[in-house]
Amino acid sequence: MEWRNRFGKCVFLLACLASALFVWSARADHDHDHSLKHGFPGWGIESKGRLRQGDHGNEATGETAAWLFAVANVPAVLGFAARRMLKRTRSNPARKKWADLYTFNKKRLMPIHYVGNLSALGIALWHFVLSRCRSTSLPEWTLALLLGFALLGVLMKLRLGSQSLIKTARTLHTNPVVVATLFLLLWLGHQMVD
Repeated sequence: MEWRNRFGKCVFLLACLASALFVWSARADHDHDHSLKHGFPGWGIESKGRLRQGDHGNEATGETAAWLFAVANVPAVLGFAARRMLKRTRSNPARKKWADLYTFNKKRLMPIHYVGNLSALGIALWHFVLSRCRSTSLPEWTLALLLGFALLGVLMKLRLGSQSLIKTARTLHTNPVVVATLFLLLWLGHQMVD
C-alpha cells in the first residue's frame, strides 16, 4: 500500500510539472517585432490573422488557449488534492476542513473548469487552423487526443451513457498519468513546430 501512495505522489507531481512546462513553453519565441504596433508586446499578432511566410502560427491564440487551460485546471488540481487529503486525514477537525474545501471547490470552482476548458479548446482549435505544420503530424494527433479527453469530461459531467462507460470516462479523465501524457505531447508538438 505504501508504494501506491508514493507512486500517486510522483504521478501528481509529474502532472503538475507537465502542466507548468506546457504553460511556460506555449509562449513560442519567434522573431517578431515586439512593438505595440502588432498588438500586445510579445504576442506577435499577424496582420488580419494571416500567416507570414516562415511563420509558425498565431501566437496570440496559442498563448490565450494555454493560459485558459492553466486557469481552468486549477480547480481540478485543487479537487484532486482535497480528495487525497480527505483519504489521508484521520482527525475530525482537519477532515472537516478538507471536506469543506472539497465541497466548495465542487460547487463553486468546478464550473470554471468546465467553461474554461471548453473555451480554451475552442481557441486551441482556432490556433490549430491558423498554424498548421506540415513537418509533423503530432499536433493533429494531440488535438484529437485533447478532443477525446474533453469528450470524456462531458460524458462524465452530463452522465451520458451507461454506468460502466461513465466509470471508464472518469477513470481516464481524472488519471494524472493520462493528463501528464497529454500535456507532454502538447509540449513536444510545440517544440517540434517552434
